[in-house]
Order: sequence, then structure tokens, then C-alpha cells
Amino acid sequence: MEISVLKPNHKCTGINKVINYTASANWIVRNVLPNVKANPNITPKDVTGIIQQKFQQKFGLFVTYNKAWRGVQIAKETSYENVEESYNLADALRDELLGS
Repeated sequence: MEISVLKPNHKCTGINKVINYTASANWIVRNVLPNVKANPNITPKDVTGIIQQKFQQKFGLFVTYNKAWRGVQIAKETSYENVEESYNLADALRDELLGS
């Protein structure tokens, strides 16, 4: 067995000095929720474009398509509740509007 010592001038990026950061789905939700509310048909590709435009150059942030997709889904659920539940309430809303 041999013990080696790293010198203070170590140049490798290592795990604590990662250059390319990945955004979490919840972070994406916080940053694109106004866009999702304005455009419910927003796509994950649109979200990655928004994030890259706002944050990639400044912070070196990278957004994968899967995280963007999950972020859009969470944002839609947050802003519009659950689509199935809303659809189930449509009959009650119709009856209320028609005064039945």
C-alpha cells in the first residue's frame, strides 16, 4: 500500500469544481412558471431555449430534455391543478353556468 499526497496546485476539475451544472426539475419550474402560465402548450424544447437564453452564459447551466419535460409537467400541475380533475369538474361547471 502506498499513500500519495496531492500538491496544492492540483488542476483537475474534480467533483466539487464541476464546470457544467445541471438544473433540477423544481428549479426549472420556479424559473419558467410564468412562461407556462402564458402559454400552456409550451414544449420542453422551448423551455431549454428559455433557460439557455437566460442562464447558460451567465451560470454555465445545462438543461436536459427530460428535466425540461418534467419541469413543464410540474409547472402545468402547479398552475392548472390536475388536468383530469379539471375535466371531471367540467359537467358541474356547465350545470352551474346554465343554471340547471
